[in-house]
This record gives sequence, C-alpha cells and structure tokens, in this order.
Amino acid sequence: MNSKIELITPQKALEYLSKNTNNRTLKKSTVEAIARDIIRGTFITTHQGIAFDEDGVLIDGQHRLRAVIAARKPVEMMVTRGVPKETRNVVDRGTSRTIRDLIVMTNNGDDHYSVVMRSQQMVSAINQMVACNYKHIKMTYVEQMRFFDSLKPQVVIAYRTVVSRKMEVRNVQIVSAVIAALFYGVKEESLLKFFNVFNTADINGCDDYNIQAPLNWRRQIDNAKADRITINANVLYGGTQSAIYHFVNNTKHGKINPKDPLPYDMAEEISKILAI
Repeated sequence: MNSKIELITPQKALEYLSKNTNNRTLKKSTVEAIARDIIRGTFITTHQGIAFDEDGVLIDGQHRLRAVIAARKPVEMMVTRGVPKETRNVVDRGTSRTIRDLIVMTNNGDDHYSVVMRSQQMVSAINQMVACNYKHIKMTYVEQMRFFDSLKPQVVIAYRTVVSRKMEVRNVQIVSAVIAALFYGVKEESLLKFFNVFNTADINGCDDYNIQAPLNWRRQIDNAKADRITINANVLYGGTQSAIYHFVNNTKHGKINPKDPLPYDMAEEISKILAI
C-alpha cells in the first residue's frame, strides 16, 4: 500500500468515482454535510480519505468524493492505493464517533459550559431543532459547535431550567422549544413558572400568565400517552413552543394546536449556521 495527499478537484472526483463499482448505499445527508464543510473551508484533511484496492476499485471515500462535486471546490485528501481486497470487509466497521463524542473530547473541563456541552440531551436538542425545521439535514461537528456558540446563553439557561432540574417531562423536543423561546426573548423566570405549571400544576405567582396553556398542553401529552399514541417530534416541538407563547403572553385560547405557525421559528438562524 502507498498513501499520499492529493488535491481532489471535482473533475478528479468524477474520475475516481468511475471506479466505484461495488460500494455501500450512498447517504445523501452525509454528502451534503461534508460538502458544507468544504464550501466553508472547515473540512479537515486527516489520514482517512480515498482508498483503492489492488485492482484500482474504489473501496472507501465515495461520500467525500461526492461532496467535492457537490461543493464544486477542490480539497486535499489522503489517497491510498494497493489496499488488499479483503480489507473491504473491515473498512468503516469500527465504532463511529458521534457528534457528542467529539464535543465531550474537546470540552472536558469542569466549568459549567463544558458540563452543559457534554449533556446528551442538549446535543440531541440542537439536532432536534434542526430536524424540526429542516428534514434530512445532518449536522457536522463544526456546525454543532457553531450552533452551540451562537446560542450559548440560551443553551446554558435551557440546561439550567429544564435538564438539570430533572423534570418529569423533559423530552429533547421540549428542550429545543425552550432554547428557541429564550432566543426570542422569553425570560428564564417566565419559563420556570411555565414548567412549575406544566410539571406540577403549581400556579403560584402566575396571575399575569395564561395558566391554561401549559395545563392544556400537558393534558394533551398525557392523554396521548394513555392512549399509547406516539407524539410526532415536530408536534411536540411546535406544541411546546405554542404553549410557552400563549402562557407568557397571557393570550386566551383553548386546546393547543401544534400545527399552528411556530411562534419562535428558528429556520433563519439555522440557515445561517448551515449556510443553506
């Protein structure tokens, strides 16, 4: 085997892909995620790249090559040739590092923000927020970190308000809705009152709020659970946003309609991070 760094242009990527005769199914979301990193210049060259077997057949790197074509931008990659054919059966069979794994590895301090960053629920909440606004989008590590950094105050408060208090109902969709509400100016004090009503029906100090909003939304969630109905992630995200909005703005209404337009729509902010 021999390996060397090569500049992979879109033309060279097409040439190499012509030797892709027997590979796994291509994942569009992975290609799009790598392409965004290439376009932004945040793609990092590592020992992993493109590999050809002894007959010149491409056995590794089809997603990276497709990403170069999608990005229409050249990037340096490690290219290895002469790989024994039998290695096809063991390539990419190890345990993949998740986004959370990478975040934990780079945020291993004892400070409060590092603790928040390492929380599985906070990482999942960011992913869920993206998924509820853009289907089939896979965030890269760079995008995750940019998103966390852009929403750092909101992420920390959401962790403190929902996750660290170990509330009975704290699905990642609910955490996502809280981050969005905070981004649009909802105060932590108001959110704490919301969750006091939502989780325990404690209405003390809520004279200026619409207490029916969290009570109705919790009832809808409990009824669905009792009927063994799984609430769609988008519904839970949108319904929680709606309940928070009606609660803090003291608007009068009946049953929460999760299909109403999102009062705290994060699509524009997500677009900035993903460069969509």
